[in-house]
Amino acid sequence: MTRSGKNRKKYKSKYNPTTKRRYVLKSTYNLTVEEYDAILESQGNKCAICYSAVPGGKGRFHVDHNHETKEIRGLLCHHCNLGLGNFKDNINSLLRAIAYLNKEV
Repeated sequence: MTRSGKNRKKYKSKYNPTTKRRYVLKSTYNLTVEEYDAILESQGNKCAICYSAVPGGKGRFHVDHNHETKEIRGLLCHHCNLGLGNFKDNINSLLRAIAYLNKEV
């Protein structure tokens, strides 16, 4: 099925990567691209945890936020975002993991 000129233009703009990014940031985090860029710049264009300048994943830093309050904490690389997610943001579990890593063998 082909799309008419008008519908094709609407379809392309809906799925344009720039338009989609603006929509996802705003609808998910109530964040503009400009605000995202300002946060990243304030972090020295690096992950807030490991300071890597390489975001990994799909090539953009992840918006880290408190899942209860929705407050944005910062931008993380793919690996740090997965790490926090796997620990379910549980500080006690993270502290136990640190203690485990600090154990002398």
